[in-house]
Amino acid sequence: MRQNPPGWRTKNGRFAYEKFHLNKSDKLVQTNPTTSHSDVKMIMLRAKSSIFFGIFLVLCITAGRVYGWDSPSGAVFLKIGTGARPAGMGGAFIALCDDINAISWNPAGLVKIEGHEITATHTEWISDIRYDFLAYAQRVKNVGVFGASVLYLYMGRMEERNSKGESLGCHFTASDACASATYARFVQKRIAVGANLKLIREVIAEKSATGVALDLGQTVNLTQNINLGIVIKNIGTPMRFVKTKYYPPLMLVVGLGVRLLESRLIFGLDYEHQVIDYRYRICGGCEYWFHKMFAARAGINYRSERDWSFLYFPNFGVNCGLGFKLGKYELDYAFVPYGELSVTHRISFAAGF
Repeated sequence: MRQNPPGWRTKNGRFAYEKFHLNKSDKLVQTNPTTSHSDVKMIMLRAKSSIFFGIFLVLCITAGRVYGWDSPSGAVFLKIGTGARPAGMGGAFIALCDDINAISWNPAGLVKIEGHEITATHTEWISDIRYDFLAYAQRVKNVGVFGASVLYLYMGRMEERNSKGESLGCHFTASDACASATYARFVQKRIAVGANLKLIREVIAEKSATGVALDLGQTVNLTQNINLGIVIKNIGTPMRFVKTKYYPPLMLVVGLGVRLLESRLIFGLDYEHQVIDYRYRICGGCEYWFHKMFAARAGINYRSERDWSFLYFPNFGVNCGLGFKLGKYELDYAFVPYGELSVTHRISFAAGF
């Protein structure tokens, strides 16, 4: 009897192994018949879905040149990835999203959540800048997974000066915030899609700017151990700060993930294209769990050029991190150096229930 490659199905959001074989009449049947779809039909649907989504992303890539964006993007705080776990892996997380961090990395990955999940992250950035993230997600039976999150970047008081650098005897503060609502679901047995709607607000002293943006993501389980992730981030409305008009940082990211040793060892590789700023980033990372309780992570990332915004992103970096899990509770830490300026520290806590 000839054996075909195994397939996967989902039951209550979980992946379950399912074998197919050819009978004597060369008809495709299931060793354990649990679905009415044939293996060939599933492959064709996965291919069509990925091709359609890929064409959409290519059109978005060319949009920047078609419409002539000639200024840097704004709301650069949206370029910071949330969560200590993904940061410890160098940010190579687009195809590996399997927890609540998917909200900000690839909303389609939120389908891996079974019940309820909550997370909180605190980041000590450079130059007295701090960055906090809070998120919640919940599965609704036969509907999908819903999520909500808030991220907030803020800094200490700064002395106000005039154009000559002279002190005006007063101080001001600056902050950025983003609130989002997320939805994800399976559209086929190996294909999941997700969307993330964002409300963005930036404040400096008494001036502010507001905008709306959308993330669209897809994950495809190519084989039992290999995943593909595609996401377009920050499709947004123009924002205006005083007289300056700008757009959120539109980014297209494609990622490949590999899971080995029953997912105790995972590898990720991502390519990120920043449409408006005409830059790209390549990152790779890995994670290994010891006895399903302790995790070690490492990753690298390379940028085509330095981002000299006030947040500062160097063109090359090596990240590392640790994780500790006890039951449904997880504590993660990431160490991320930022060149000659300093290092950043991130700590996250997550719980499922």
